Amino acid sequence: MRIPAIDRVVTVSGSVHGFANGGRFSAEFNRPYSICLDPIRPTTSYYLGDSSSIRFCTRETVSLIAGSESCGVKDGIGGDARLDTVSARDGNRLYVADSGNSLIRMVDLATLAVTTIAGDGGRRSADGSGLKCSIYNPRRLAFDRSATALYITSAFSIRRFDLTTKEMTTVEWNAKPAPRRIVPYAIGVLPNDQLIASCITSHSMYLLDPKTGEHEVLDDPKSDRFALPYDLAVVESERSIYIVDHGNNTLRRMTLAPSVFETTKAGGQPAKPNA
Repeated sequence: MRIPAIDRVVTVSGSVHGFANGGRFSAEFNRPYSICLDPIRPTTSYYLGDSSSIRFCTRETVSLIAGSESCGVKDGIGGDARLDTVSARDGNRLYVADSGNSLIRMVDLATLAVTTIAGDGGRRSADGSGLKCSIYNPRRLAFDRSATALYITSAFSIRRFDLTTKEMTTVEWNAKPAPRRIVPYAIGVLPNDQLIASCITSHSMYLLDPKTGEHEVLDDPKSDRFALPYDLAVVESERSIYIVDHGNNTLRRMTLAPSVFETTKAGGQPAKPNA
């Protein structure tokens, strides 16, 4: 299945730079960073990680879920909470990688209460339980196949946080120490429980077995030429991975068997790889 050529790009929410709720075309965003679908209404609404806040967007309105225009670190209810550079993933609750504060936060969607569930805010990486562990600069999150744990990318590592025991552990690479050129950014979990992670230093996609640490590069750096692959989504029905190729201004697709890349830009023109 090929990606259809895109012949139209439309704005679905937002107007100018700022911070304001309201109608979807009058609302203002402040450097939106990530997006995840509403699990209850996935075709009509979504959560937007908007710098230091989380916004809820529908076809009609934009409202505040948690945080504010000001960065900070504070648990609380809705707009009284403070966050810094957030990336959210949905479940029965909203789990947030609070990159600027080096914390993992949780938003109860029924009460809008924001609580810190992992991290001590330290600028280092250390395994441990709950608020006693350290996770420096968390970026993206993905549920494991059982939805009982989160895989989280952070500076130079991939971490696993058990939602039941609250234990944070490091996913080891089989090279010791882990290859320092690998700076994981986006992450996804495949049907066989292996991980796929993007790297923003080698501009490649890695396949990693979280149990053994075995890993391999999936793409050919000479021909496929990613540039800052910032996010990804696993589409099981197509056996494909869609990749936000930030530096090439494209959305790309990698099929899992065999690895074949297809690229389209708005207007249907193929993207030129970076030299």
